[in-house]
Amino acid sequence: MSFPELFKTALTALKSSILRTALTMLGIIIGITAVILILIISQGATDYINGQFSSLGANLLFFASSNAIKLTVDDAKALADPSQISNVQAVGERSVGSETVVANGQNTFVYVIGVTPSLQDMIGIAMDTGNFISDDDNAGISRVAVLGPKVVTDLFGEGANVVGQSIEIANKPFRIIGIIASKNSAMDDSIFIPVSTAMRVLFGVNYVQAIAVSVKDSRLLDQTETDVKAVIFERHTITDQQVKDHFLATSSRDILSTINSVLSVLTLVLSGIAGISLVVGGIGIMNIMLVTVTERTREIGLLKAIGAKRKDILMQFLIEAVILTVVGGIIGILLGIGIGYVIAAAVQVPFGLPVVPVIASVSVSVVIGIIFGSYPAFRASKLSPIDALHHE
Repeated sequence: MSFPELFKTALTALKSSILRTALTMLGIIIGITAVILILIISQGATDYINGQFSSLGANLLFFASSNAIKLTVDDAKALADPSQISNVQAVGERSVGSETVVANGQNTFVYVIGVTPSLQDMIGIAMDTGNFISDDDNAGISRVAVLGPKVVTDLFGEGANVVGQSIEIANKPFRIIGIIASKNSAMDDSIFIPVSTAMRVLFGVNYVQAIAVSVKDSRLLDQTETDVKAVIFERHTITDQQVKDHFLATSSRDILSTINSVLSVLTLVLSGIAGISLVVGGIGIMNIMLVTVTERTREIGLLKAIGAKRKDILMQFLIEAVILTVVGGIIGILLGIGIGYVIAAAVQVPFGLPVVPVIASVSVSVVIGIIFGSYPAFRASKLSPIDALHHE
């Protein structure tokens, strides 16, 4: 028998029991859908995180205060001095705390971030309305605030024009001078104030929590980190090697790399779990095909009696198994893409369709069909035509 004849015969056999065929494909459909969904969500999350960090670039270093070393505004000024470190482009200080904010009869709990003006460009903050924190605001320890759009919505309602109005942060009055543009990140739910105000008015400390340093040449990032540490150790008269070893710096490149590594491992683990359902689906196909062989024993005997060869019987049942897995795989891919698109839109992450894994999913479906369909097909091909014809 030719391949077209075998294919047509296999299709006819599958159509004769549509319900059984659909139920047999269900395991493959669920497995492929799960794999595609995981890959789409993972790709979308990766693209979203990369997008959030793209404004930072690969040229930022972050140094945090520790128990032994309390970083100060004067430290930041020293690092910004080109005579100290030539590769430093900009320096910004930051202090963060969680505070209750009250306005317009509403209250909410948000991150309050004390910043310097240089941090606006360093971390990619764009303004929607009004102005960002200025040097004069920091010099005057001004009680001014720049709100994230979600804070505005929570306190005043969506789209409210609040520049010039007052709010209370930790029971202290502040005047709103601007609203940042949405970044769909934690900054949307934050309030920015002068770092000097954060230190002295809200947190009651004389040090900053972290200093960010941007470099001119990212190729010299590691050397600049060493130079910055040397300046800080000298200013704080640190000689204890253990203290030096525990004073760590983090770069935007390291943060992004770590997050992507975690996402990759998580995707691999979840894909492996979803892949188990593919194996279960393959076993289901094998079981159903074995039942089918038993039910169609007389048909097999008749085919052999009229001249069908062993390889023809083998190919027919193998084609049936592959059709089941390929059609189930295609349905699973389409379902995964459709559900993935809805989820991506709902959680507002980019919809990423990884083409290679999709093609690989179809290939896996074919392999599963061949592997789990081989035994039933081989068993069918070995039946004796005389015994098959006498089978009840």
